[in-house]
Amino acid sequence: MDLCDLVGNPAELNNQLLYFYASVRQKNGEELKKKSLDSLKYGISKHLLSTYKINLKDQQFSSSNETYKSKVKQLKRSGHGSVDHKPVISDSDLEKLSGNSVPFNINTPCGLQNRVWFNLMYCLLRRGQENLRSMTKSTFAIATDSTGRKFIHQVIAESTKNHGIADMPDDTTGKGNIYEQPGSTFCPVRCFEKYLSKLNPKLEALWQRPLESFQETSNIWYCAAPLGKNTLSGMMSSISRQAGLSKVYTNHCLRATSITKLDRHGFEARHIMRASGHKSEASIRSYSTHLSEDQQRDMSDCLSKPFSNKNDNATVKSDNDMNELSEQDLLNIFSDDNSFEDLLHVTNNDSIQNAVPVVSNQNVLPVVSNHSASPVISNQSALPVVSSPNVVQQQVIQQSYNRLTDIHRTAPQFTFSNCQVHFHYH
Repeated sequence: MDLCDLVGNPAELNNQLLYFYASVRQKNGEELKKKSLDSLKYGISKHLLSTYKINLKDQQFSSSNETYKSKVKQLKRSGHGSVDHKPVISDSDLEKLSGNSVPFNINTPCGLQNRVWFNLMYCLLRRGQENLRSMTKSTFAIATDSTGRKFIHQVIAESTKNHGIADMPDDTTGKGNIYEQPGSTFCPVRCFEKYLSKLNPKLEALWQRPLESFQETSNIWYCAAPLGKNTLSGMMSSISRQAGLSKVYTNHCLRATSITKLDRHGFEARHIMRASGHKSEASIRSYSTHLSEDQQRDMSDCLSKPFSNKNDNATVKSDNDMNELSEQDLLNIFSDDNSFEDLLHVTNNDSIQNAVPVVSNQNVLPVVSNHSASPVISNQSALPVVSSPNVVQQQVIQQSYNRLTDIHRTAPQFTFSNCQVHFHYH
């Protein structure tokens, strides 16, 4: 049934709207996002009201409006109520794009074009692929401010999503400028000047197809053919793959990244919207409500750290940090223990042959007990067991020292703070 027929029959129009709200889907059969359904309803309501003076808020359309509300609730429950904002490029990925990286090599046609395109999109807060195909060499120009510093600015107005032909003079598509960075090899103004000088003079399009073979000293690096629409719409995706970024970003991610960075650095929303071309500060504030990857990681670490499974009282030392036991330290340990009391009174007539200790090495590694706040180390079998008590003390200590030193070199080392260490030997 034609729309003209429906406008004369409000009851049938209500039924068609009811069916439309309940069954509308994407081309691939998947459910629409809530925002998409809202946009469709708004467009239909505006068209019917402005063209046919039909107000869908009237009582005769109550059933279709109730169906719309039920559909919105269903979309929210099924996870289609949220808005998928374009991801902000992480700081680590931006770092990969700095300097003369592979996709931004200004000594090649593709690299120079990528860098100039990135600078214009990122610094002028441009939207996705909007009007890229219609840009010419005259769309942007280089000027000088009162301090003598050069900058790139847009000189040709264009119709955009937020700005049409009925806009007032103060409604601008963007008032941002890209200033030169003196002393930088990759100064955006210098790169733009170089790019313009290498374009094919036979074509006015700003984005021209790079030559497959070129000479760096040549004056022309590009063909007399413009880049295609699909190539321009996938510029950031191509750069993401070439630079090996953590994810494949889209063109619009540059705009989201720029606005988010300006907002987090304290620039006022009313100033940002003059550069981005937004018509309301509410649109700018929506960027500040989303957490970046770095912020999400820092917040998670902050909350999880107190419950992490770490032993703050003991840390394993590397081989380079091991300290040798001194003979005097070993002598002090042994002389303080009651188990060696008999050894302190032996005579010098004892046989030296009996001085060879028999070492039990079944449990060389220390066992840490952490049932209390102060861990206790039990190392009952790590010390040598002497077969005969009738030995010369110094010889026992010397041989015990040698054996313990060997164990100390091979066993894991621990550093302890605010704890008691107990050695048991027999």
